[in-house]
Amino acid sequence: VAVLVAVELFASRPGDLRPWQRLLVIANLVVVVLAVTVLPLVLAWRFGGVSFAVLFSLCVAGTLALAWRQQGRLAGTSSLLAAASFATAGLAAALWLGVPRIDAERSTLPFFEEVRPLLEGRRPASTIVDDRRFPLLQWYLDRPVRALAGRAEALTLLAGDESVAVFASAHGYARTLRKWAGVPHRSVPAPSGKETFVLLLNDSR
Repeated sequence: VAVLVAVELFASRPGDLRPWQRLLVIANLVVVVLAVTVLPLVLAWRFGGVSFAVLFSLCVAGTLALAWRQQGRLAGTSSLLAAASFATAGLAAALWLGVPRIDAERSTLPFFEEVRPLLEGRRPASTIVDDRRFPLLQWYLDRPVRALAGRAEALTLLAGDESVAVFASAHGYARTLRKWAGVPHRSVPAPSGKETFVLLLNDSR
């Protein structure tokens, strides 16, 4: 869409533009300048590397070059085909570079790999019982997980003599940390990836 819009804008002569059309052109140019200058830096900072940002910059530069080449004439079949091919190749390369990094940051797998050895000899339970995260928890653990009514029942389990492993919401646990502090326990957060769960253990093993 960006390619087609740019081609048609460059194909129109500035003198033929009405005032509101001229403002639209200026707004589009501002967006393009920001995309070329600011967004690559944000991507490089967000994903911890420059490859994705450089690729994005090349895609934008290629789009503008193609649009400039078509100035003064309407886009024909060959230019549209070239634009579509360029955009498709750029998108495929961007996904190839970006998706693994995004998956690594959004995945809960690192957490479960960290806590799985700690579950030996413990009965797992969870204060998270919604229809999205609770099935995910059971799928990763591949074992039955007791559903708890809330924090009060979890504190009762942690204060008991039985070795238990209580899964709770990482955000909720951090927000209500003082209410958990009344019962001695050890918390195990996610070492990396998405911070969805936190594991609470009632002994030091």
